[in-house]
Amino acid sequence: MAATAFANDPAPLQVSISTFQQPSGANPFTGFPAAVDARFAPLFSVVPDSRNDATHILIEGLVPIQPGSNTLVSNYSAYNLETQQLRDGGTLFLTADPNAQLPSTSVASPIVGLVRRDAPFSSFTATNPVAEVGGASGASSFSIDPAVINVNLQRDQQTFTGTVSFEVVDANTLQMTEDLVLGGFSYRPATLVRDGLRFYGLLESRAAQVDYNASMLVIELTGLTDSNGDGIPDISDDSFNGVVVIGDINLAVGSSLSHPVLGQLVGITAEGWAGSNFLYNVFVGEFTNTERWVYSDTTGWLWMAPTAGTAADGIWSYSPEKGWLHTNSQWQGLFRVFGPTAGGNQFGYFGTGSLVMSQ
Repeated sequence: MAATAFANDPAPLQVSISTFQQPSGANPFTGFPAAVDARFAPLFSVVPDSRNDATHILIEGLVPIQPGSNTLVSNYSAYNLETQQLRDGGTLFLTADPNAQLPSTSVASPIVGLVRRDAPFSSFTATNPVAEVGGASGASSFSIDPAVINVNLQRDQQTFTGTVSFEVVDANTLQMTEDLVLGGFSYRPATLVRDGLRFYGLLESRAAQVDYNASMLVIELTGLTDSNGDGIPDISDDSFNGVVVIGDINLAVGSSLSHPVLGQLVGITAEGWAGSNFLYNVFVGEFTNTERWVYSDTTGWLWMAPTAGTAADGIWSYSPEKGWLHTNSQWQGLFRVFGPTAGGNQFGYFGTGSLVMSQ
C-alpha cells in the first residue's frame, strides 16, 4: 500500500455548478428521439455565439450517471464538418427512454456518435434558478484520508458551503457516497467522470417539485493537482500523488529529510522508498508516529523504536524474526543483534539482497 497523500493538508480545487443551456423552440439536434431529454452544459467556445456555425456534435464515451440509470453523460465537441473546425464543446446529459437498452457500467462505454446540430449557441439560454445553486463557483478543497470534498461556492452575494464524502472507483471515476447539501438544497450522490485534469458529473435535486432548470445541474472539479505528472489528478491517482506522509510530515517525492526516528532519508520515491544512512534501501510508506513500521530489503519488516535516529548512539529497531537490532550511521551497514540467542554479541551486515551474519 502506498503512503497516503494529503492526510493532514487538504489540497485546493475549484468547484463550479452550472445550469444547463436550454434550446429555445424545437430541439435543434437531428437524430435524438423525442423521448430523449438532452441537456447541454457548454464549457468553451472558440468563436462568439453569433458566429458559431457548428453543424454536428461528436459524442464520446456516453455512460450512465449511476449504474442502471437511464440518464447518461458524455463530453461533446461541436464541429463544422465543411470547414473541419472545432467550434465549441462541453458536457452532454441524455435522459433516454426507460425501455432503452443501455450499458450497465459507470466507468467506460463504447458508445460514440455523431449528431447533426441545426442551431447555434445563440438559440440557447440559461437561467440560474433563484432557489438553487446553479451558477455558483469557488475555491474549495479535498482530502484523500478521509476522502472528502469541502465545497465553498459563491454566487453574487450568496454563499453555499457543504462537505461530501466520496470514494475512488478508479482513476477515471469518483463516486459521492452521500447527498451533497448546499444552502439547504439536497442533491443525490453523483458519479464524477474524468476528462483530463477535471472531473464532471450530474447533480439531481432531491426536491419533489423543482423548476426544470434546477432539477439537474452540472458539477465540475477543476484546478486539480497532478504531482507526479502522469496525467491523472491526485484526487484519483492510486499510483501515488507526489507526497509521502511520514508521521506528521508531508515529504515531497525526490526530496531529503533528517527524521528524528528514521535518520537521514534521501531520494524518496513515489511508492515510499528512500535511501537511509542506517538501513540503505528502506520502505517508509507505512511509517506513522504511532505505527513505526518500515521495510528493509535485507531485514524485512522492522519496528522503529522512538529513539533519535540522528543521535550518536544510533538507532534501535525490532525485527519479529531476529529480535532487537542496534545500528549506527558510522558502522557502514553493520548492526548488532540482541535476539534470544545472540546475547548482544552477534553482528549483521545490510548487504545487497541478503542479510549476512557473523560472530
